[in-house]
This record gives sequence, C-alpha cells and structure tokens, in this order.
Amino acid sequence: MIRSQVHKAIQPLNRRVITSLPAQTVLWDSEKLLKQDEEARKRAQYFFSHGVPNKAECKLLATLLQKHSTEIESFPYLFLYEWSPTNMMGRGDAVFASGEGGLVVVEAKAKHATKRVTKQSLFYRQRLLEEYPQSSVSAAILTNWGFAWTQKESEHAENPVQSTSVLLPLKQRNLVYKQ
Repeated sequence: MIRSQVHKAIQPLNRRVITSLPAQTVLWDSEKLLKQDEEARKRAQYFFSHGVPNKAECKLLATLLQKHSTEIESFPYLFLYEWSPTNMMGRGDAVFASGEGGLVVVEAKAKHATKRVTKQSLFYRQRLLEEYPQSSVSAAILTNWGFAWTQKESEHAENPVQSTSVLLPLKQRNLVYKQ
C-alpha cells in the first residue's frame, strides 16, 4: 500500500525527510498514481502554508500546481514534492508523472538567473534515473521568467526544447500570481 511506503505528508520541518519511494516500486497504474498525487499535494500544501523553502518559491510552485502548465500537461500527476534522493544530497522541488513511466523533475527558484537552477534540475534528473531506471526522466526549471525544459530527451513530454527558447514570463503563460 502506498501509505506504508511513503513517509507521512506532514512531518516536522526540523527533521530531514526522505520522500522518495523505493526504487523497485512501480507506480504506473492510475489508481496508485492518484493516491501518490494526493499525498504529494498534501505535502505541498504543508510547505506552502509554512513558506518553505521561501515564500516566493512557494508562490511559483503553487501557481504551477494550480494552473498546471501546458508544457507538462502530459504529466498530470504530482509524484513527489520537496523530496530527498536516496543519496540524501539536496532536496528536489517537484516531480510529475505521466502515468506511462515518464517523469519530469521541476526545480524552482524565485529569480531570473537560470544557470544554477538548471544545474540543480539536471542533478535531480540523474538521481531520478538512478532511483527509477525503468522511467523516462526529463528535467525542467521554473523561475521568475517562467517554465523551461532543460532536456530534449523525454519521449513523454510534448515538444521539450532547450531552455533558452521557452522561457516566457509567467503572465504570458497564464501562471500569474498576486504579489
């Protein structure tokens, strides 16, 4: 059962939380993905309500979850939120699942610079490939400029392109939030 494999969605912030599922667990049927999505969204709401890691980043991610960007519409399930890879290095922001074995890791930063966030996104992409070797994994970033793909290789994403060509302001992507 999903609940026994995933740590509780709401845990004290003063402890390091591991939210990755065991690598051998395959969750590609819609019923399990819906439960995983529900747990991940509860976790996201907890982080949003506490402004963790910061309020500006929470606003970016909350908007992505509410409006569900057209770039990731083929990834309808929130698979993991603020997750720690099994190697315990860092904490990724959000992972979405396609339901057909495809995953996309989205790293968010409330800034305009993209070099560091792109590097982080690719790092977490590699960690997901190690944890879910049966999956097709793509990477994306979400900044004040908007959403951008960092990898071309996902067969599950519709037209993923290099990040410099799809960075659109949030207002143009219908991902506007009030400041």
